[in-house]
Amino acid sequence: MELGVGKRFRDFVLGDFDSETARKGHPLAVIVWKATCPVCRLALPFFDRLQAAYPAAAVVGVGQEPAEEVDRFAAELGLKFKQLSDAELKTSRRLGVAIVPSYWLVSASGDVLVSGEGWDRAKVEDVGKRLALATGTAEQTIVTDADGVPAYRPG
Repeated sequence: MELGVGKRFRDFVLGDFDSETARKGHPLAVIVWKATCPVCRLALPFFDRLQAAYPAAAVVGVGQEPAEEVDRFAAELGLKFKQLSDAELKTSRRLGVAIVPSYWLVSASGDVLVSGEGWDRAKVEDVGKRLALATGTAEQTIVTDADGVPAYRPG
């Protein structure tokens, strides 16, 4: 992954969303997805859980789709966290996305703390632990064995 842990995150603007502004004072989690990707369908609900568990943090989805498809797909999955359209893939290219889903946890100062591609339960759990620490919130369980998801699935 081009934009890995310890690197400086490449901030972006999509519509009225500015990632640099969104992470002021708290971490930002970003997941880039495509509606036709089954691994994205698996991962996205857990990012919704991250936002619900840690509302002081910002969690944003970047769909590689037109806005109408982003809205339709988010509604189909019941996603409540902020979704953006990157139909022209400008942000995806800026972030170096080669595989979906791709995701990052970015510190308030702009450093990549966690990065991943595909579904990686341990990394998503790490994002949760780091969000709890950064927001001063009690750690919440994001993924359980009852969810029946694999430990890893490539994107």
